[in-house]
Amino acid sequence: MVQLANAKEAEMIQDGQIHALINQKDGMVRFLEDPEQYKTSEMIEIMDSVIQRTIGVSKNLIAMDESLSCDPLYLGKVGRERQRYDFGDDFDTVPQKFSM
Repeated sequence: MVQLANAKEAEMIQDGQIHALINQKDGMVRFLEDPEQYKTSEMIEIMDSVIQRTIGVSKNLIAMDESLSCDPLYLGKVGRERQRYDFGDDFDTVPQKFSM
């Protein structure tokens, strides 16, 4: 028998947020296919919006990574931590000019 964690999970099924049926007799939950066909113009706009936000987040992460990888304070800190934890030959050492 499948146990739902709380009443909210049953409400999610009832509200259509989760596509499932609950057999009242034995309490079993049967999950169903999502009936959304994802081919309406509204759904395409939603998907495009999510994709565009994801691309934006990815670009921001790349920019932050590039900025950190050139920051002498960050590189110095990473260099000190690696020496402290002695990761062995797994990593390249930080050039001396970046050490603090």
